[in-house]
Amino acid sequence: MVQFDRKLRFRCSRCGRCCSGALGRVALELYPSDIEALKNYGYEDFYYTDDKGRLRMMNGEHGSCIFYRGHLCGLMLDHGFFPWNCQVYPLRCVEMKDFFLIEINPHAVDSCPGIGKGWQIKDTLLPELVRGIVSIKVMKDPRALPMDIALSLANVYWG
Repeated sequence: MVQFDRKLRFRCSRCGRCCSGALGRVALELYPSDIEALKNYGYEDFYYTDDKGRLRMMNGEHGSCIFYRGHLCGLMLDHGFFPWNCQVYPLRCVEMKDFFLIEINPHAVDSCPGIGKGWQIKDTLLPELVRGIVSIKVMKDPRALPMDIALSLANVYWG
């Protein structure tokens, strides 16, 4: 089951705080589909494996994402692509005993000016988040399952 606050709102203000290292060193977790896409765009040497075996994006100057340039994402500018965790930020998924809780990432609460503004997340990011959660649990990658299959496997609770 997935629990989610239906009142959550978010609209990116393009401030760059999440990418720039302003919140501390960016420690973006990557998935196989992210790495495959970036390699297909011709990038090499952009990730590493941390001490827990997770794939992470390398950092640039001052702890920023290596693709961050001029308050914008170079990947989005050049390729129209975000890694999955960038796509769903500022949300995070916490695995509880009997369910997954989707909530605002605590690192973003006081620093992300887009939280509480714009559209309700249930109307924008929820399907992609649910697809990612189910796909990660089943296939270890957020883009592994087609949207309709992932959503059919999920039980969403609108808290």
